[in-house]
Amino acid sequence: MGKNFEPMGERARWRLCYDVLAGQEPDTVITYDQFAVVLDQGVTREKIQNAVRRAGLELLSAESKALDPVPNVGYRIVHAEEHMQLAHRQQTRSRRALQRGHDTLDYTDLNQITDPTIRRTFQVATQALAATIVMVRRLDLRHTRLAERVHEFEGRSNRTEAEVAALRERLAKLETERDVWAAN
Repeated sequence: MGKNFEPMGERARWRLCYDVLAGQEPDTVITYDQFAVVLDQGVTREKIQNAVRRAGLELLSAESKALDPVPNVGYRIVHAEEHMQLAHRQQTRSRRALQRGHDTLDYTDLNQITDPTIRRTFQVATQALAATIVMVRRLDLRHTRLAERVHEFEGRSNRTEAEVAALRERLAKLETERDVWAAN
């Protein structure tokens, strides 16, 4: 029979990584070497990345903080304002993955598949991925339009704040003139 499961230590690797990440401030960079010390000097980069990936999910859930990989260095805790940028990168990767999946099925030589049920399954899956890609493109377009409108309203809001400041300054000047006039 198979080997009995033996834990690698008292705590899971991701929990050890989470302990390193927990409570850290944005812009803090935790290096692969720092994680290796906590996990064990002999641990591979891949195992560190897997553990940190899981710890990053917990960090996002528990502390609303996200990680950004720093190539060949480690991970940086990002500011909340950067979460949109990270989400956009994930969205871009998912679009590419959808396209690769579609292309893999679309360029399959169906003549080599003798079972008609399997051939039909390939065709349906290809159509489903194509429809998903179209839907994602439409959502991306809506997102772009929404972002443009938000940016437009931010400009209006800034203009309004400037106008309010100018009006306050004018009011203060008028009140000063009124007080001088009333004193005479």
